[in-house]
Amino acid sequence: MTALELMAACRRDNQEKARLEAQIEELDDYITCVNAFGGAGGHASVSDRYADYMARKDELEKRLYETKKALAAESAAAILLTESLPDTQRKSMRGFYVYGKTAAAVARELHYSASSIAKALAAARAVCALIGGDAVEDKLPPWYLKKYGEGAGKEWDS
Repeated sequence: MTALELMAACRRDNQEKARLEAQIEELDDYITCVNAFGGAGGHASVSDRYADYMARKDELEKRLYETKKALAAESAAAILLTESLPDTQRKSMRGFYVYGKTAAAVARELHYSASSIAKALAAARAVCALIGGDAVEDKLPPWYLKKYGEGAGKEWDS
């Protein structure tokens, strides 16, 4: 796995975290509505719906926990792996991959043009694509490598 693949996983998990949080919030709204009509102690169909929503919420919360756990490991490793990059490249990579911001948002935050950030990201990606093997694995906890490392079933995007 390269540093760039790890960062892509970090960005993807940021997006998954946001998606799961939105789904949980939506289920909370449904649960509130079902509770208003009798909830767990009401009519059988209402109770069944309540139980279905609670089961779905439990499943989503478990997935969210696992996503946050993976994201924490990925973020910590990404921060360490970008430490030696030039300032603008480092901040651009962290903003885009670790914090899940758009390139335009990173540009605004750093007070650079969008084209400058695009160039910084491209240069940093080229460097990060070359960092692999032990340099990446040394920054990740053993549980992460066992679950998500090369050959463990998680597809890596670049």
